[in-house]
Amino acid sequence: PVCSRCFALYIGALAGILISPIFRQLSRPARLIRLLLFTGTSFTALDIGLDGLHIVSNTLFTRAISGSILGLSIGLVVALAIQGFEFEWKAGKPLDAH
Repeated sequence: PVCSRCFALYIGALAGILISPIFRQLSRPARLIRLLLFTGTSFTALDIGLDGLHIVSNTLFTRAISGSILGLSIGLVVALAIQGFEFEWKAGKPLDAH
């Protein structure tokens, strides 16, 4: 069996791969993808951390939401990278520029 967070991560990644052609058409897709990555990573870390510290117990819903947002962003990054999309992460320069 797979936990709800992992299952949501898989489904989110599949969704990210499927909608990646739409993101190629956007004028600034890297900004939105960066926001999704930050949100998904932060929410997943917060959910795991609060549960690990026994402050708030995570639920099926919080695990599914955190996994799906993170999976969506990872699926988008991987699909767009395979298609040769250059991500401009910092000050308008490609990631591999020095």
